Amino acid sequence: MTAPYDRTLNSERDGVPANQAPMPSTPPSSPPPAYPPAQAAPTPVVSGPVTGGQPTAGPTLVSTPAATVGSGGWGQPVGVNGAGRTDPVSSNGVVTPAGAPVAGVPMAGGVASPAPAGVGLPNPAGAGTAALGGGVGLPNGVGLPSGDGLPNSGASAVLGAPVGGVPGQQLSGQQLSVQQRSGRLTHIAFGMALLLVVTTVVQTVLLVRLNEQVDDQARQFAAFQRQAEERITQLEEQTAALNERAQRTLDSVAVADVALPSVFRVTAGNAGGTAFAVAGAGELDSGQVYLLTNFHVVESWVAAGEDVVQLERGDRSFQATIVATDPDADLALLEAEEEVATLPVATESPAPGEPVVVIGAPGGLEDTVTTGVVSTIRSLPGSDVEFIQFDAAINPGNSGGPVINARGEVIGVATAKIAEAEGIGFAVPIYVACEVFSIC
Repeated sequence: MTAPYDRTLNSERDGVPANQAPMPSTPPSSPPPAYPPAQAAPTPVVSGPVTGGQPTAGPTLVSTPAATVGSGGWGQPVGVNGAGRTDPVSSNGVVTPAGAPVAGVPMAGGVASPAPAGVGLPNPAGAGTAALGGGVGLPNGVGLPSGDGLPNSGASAVLGAPVGGVPGQQLSGQQLSVQQRSGRLTHIAFGMALLLVVTTVVQTVLLVRLNEQVDDQARQFAAFQRQAEERITQLEEQTAALNERAQRTLDSVAVADVALPSVFRVTAGNAGGTAFAVAGAGELDSGQVYLLTNFHVVESWVAAGEDVVQLERGDRSFQATIVATDPDADLALLEAEEEVATLPVATESPAPGEPVVVIGAPGGLEDTVTTGVVSTIRSLPGSDVEFIQFDAAINPGNSGGPVINARGEVIGVATAKIAEAEGIGFAVPIYVACEVFSIC
């Protein structure tokens, strides 16, 4: 770098009074270059030390008249601490009268020589803008502090010399890249925010639709479940009805096979009839078996003071004792010590149309089986009992025999028939016998 050319403002440093600057002995070797006419300096600004190309606050400057063209560049009257100088100053060894052009040395670049604080350097229009810090032009009237100059190409600037007008440079590639990246990031952030908002709205809409679909499916499932429950209930009802119908469907062979071992022919003196074994308290408590028959079957025998009757079925024969009678209900209770199969007792009253099986010994013919249905439930004259009317054939000797439903349960004790008609028989309900003798 070229050593700075130092032009001291204080003429006493050169050994010359302030109003008597020496004239150069020889004129410059070459005529000064032509420059455009000087123009009025713009309004001064507040300035001070310059760092990195940006002026900072400093003392207030006073504008000086526009500089005139000197032999070496743009000259100006010197302003010291904001006040204009009117005394001659020297430049390149030539004393210049006050107000006359001051010869300057063109800048070759580099850092300018020190300048007193507050000195205003004009910048005529059309001469270009001086570069500060590589790209910032020095405005007219801006003061340069001592020790700070105008960076250029490495040469020294001299006070009063022209300030090379160097157009301001553009921002460096790195600064531009940072700004571009910052702009891109801003656009990307905005785009991402917009995308997030759109995504949120779409997800909300989808979620609402999904909830609606779930609600619809839940309602459909609830309706389907109700229909299924109703259908199951109907099927259960139909199944129960079918089971009941099946149970009411008479399989007379099966019923007879189960019931016959419990039915016997009974002989009481000269009278005879039928008796059957039922499950009762005697069988459970004492090992005894109880049998039921009609009172009118044993009535003459009881009147004769006898209480033992004969029971027969096939090759089997044993005796039983009359332990209780109820003439009003036409019932008699027998007790035996033999092991005999018993018949279950129905817990429900029979319904008209229900099929029945009647087993007895009409005319002494044991194991006789007839079938029919329940005709009705009715009362008979002279009795408080409601009898079961059925149409299965019965004859003398069937008295006291069991009337059995399709489930194999005893529903009554065959008692009587209308002699002048066919298919009109009557039975005492089994619940009456259970209540009278307390055996069921």
